[in-house]
Amino acid sequence: VSTILTTPILDVSTILKNSGTATSSFAGGLSLGTGGLNITSGGLYVDVGDVLFDQKLVVNGNVGIGTTGPVAPLDIFRGSAVNGTMLSIRSQLDTGNYAMIRFGDQSQTTLYQKGAIIYEGVASSARGKFHIALENTDTSASVALTDARLTVQSDGNVGIGDSTPEGVLDADIVDNATEDGDVCITVDNV
Repeated sequence: VSTILTTPILDVSTILKNSGTATSSFAGGLSLGTGGLNITSGGLYVDVGDVLFDQKLVVNGNVGIGTTGPVAPLDIFRGSAVNGTMLSIRSQLDTGNYAMIRFGDQSQTTLYQKGAIIYEGVASSARGKFHIALENTDTSASVALTDARLTVQSDGNVGIGDSTPEGVLDADIVDNATEDGDVCITVDNV
């Protein structure tokens, strides 16, 4: 640890008393044996350097990157613009599984999440399709896969109002809908 501790932040005597396998070397970091480190309050703060986990990190709650008040299992905040990857989502995205990035009211945690970018797997190779989904009610409901408004498949087919486009452009207009646009093209069997 590169900082001299002037107030007791970590009580090593408690660790040693409760676990005979704990060892410590503050000049080279902190090494814990069987049982690991259990922080019950106060959190873990790293000012300089990396935190490396050889096995896994178990968090019973939310993780915030750039925020001290995370509102989701992973909450990433950056106060300035980013011109590159800010988030990489990797999961088992085979047929029927999907991953979603939701957008909504910043003061809410699960309600009023009205928009989403969704990647839905369609094959075991993680091949899939993107959806832009919008929940369009004046309620507290949040967006779901069934709210897809625009879909782009891996073969390049695009669906507007159709999540399974069969042609290069497949626009699904609801029967008996009033069409009030400057341009309205209806093409069957594209």
